[in-house]
Amino acid sequence: MCIRDRKAAADYLAHLRAVQPEGPYRLLGWSIGGHIAHAIATELQRQGEEVELLAILDSFPMTWRHGESVPAEREIVAANLRGIGFPFEESELADGAFPVERYREFLRRGNYAMAHLGAEEILAMKDLWVNNTRLMWGFTPGRFTGDVMFFTAGRTAADILRRRGPETWRPFVTGEIRDHLIDSDHEGIMVEASAVAHVGRLLDEMLDTL
Repeated sequence: MCIRDRKAAADYLAHLRAVQPEGPYRLLGWSIGGHIAHAIATELQRQGEEVELLAILDSFPMTWRHGESVPAEREIVAANLRGIGFPFEESELADGAFPVERYREFLRRGNYAMAHLGAEEILAMKDLWVNNTRLMWGFTPGRFTGDVMFFTAGRTAADILRRRGPETWRPFVTGEIRDHLIDSDHEGIMVEASAVAHVGRLLDEMLDTL
C-alpha cells in the first residue's frame, strides 16, 4: 500500500473511531470504498479490535495490473464514461476537456443520484475518478482475518468478471468470500432501487445472525 493509500485509510479510521471508539465494527464499502473498508478492517485488527462484518460491494484489488503503467487521465475518464453507458467521442476528452452539459443531461434523463450536481461539481467528480483510480492502481491490500461478504454487479461483462472476480481478494482474506450476485451494473448497485433493496435484504439477514 502506498503512502497516500495509508493516509486515506487512516483519515477514515480516525473519523470512525471518533464516533465509535471500540469494536466490534461492521464495515461496508463500494468501489474504492471497498479498498478503504478492507484497509480499515486490517488496521483495526492490527490494533486488537474486532471486525464483526466486512462487506465489499463490487470492488476488486488491482494487483493483477501491477507492473503496468498507470493510465493517462483521458483513458481513466473514458473508462468511467463507458462504464456508466455514456456515449461520447474521443475528441470530447482531448486536452483535458469534458462534455459537462451533455453528461449532466445524461444523468438527468437516467434519474441518477448525481443528476443534481452543477458543472463545477461534475468536473470535481471527474478529477476524483482519476485520483481514485491512481490510488487503487498502486494499492496492495493487507490480510484480513475472517470472512468477507461480497456483492458482484451481475451485469458486468463476462470477460471483465473473469479477470477480476471476487476471488481476486483470496490472497488478502483468510476466511470465506461469500459472493452474492446482484442484478445491476457497477454504478447501479448503489443507485437502482431494486439493487439497493436486494443488497439491503442480504445485509439485514447477515446482521440478524451477528
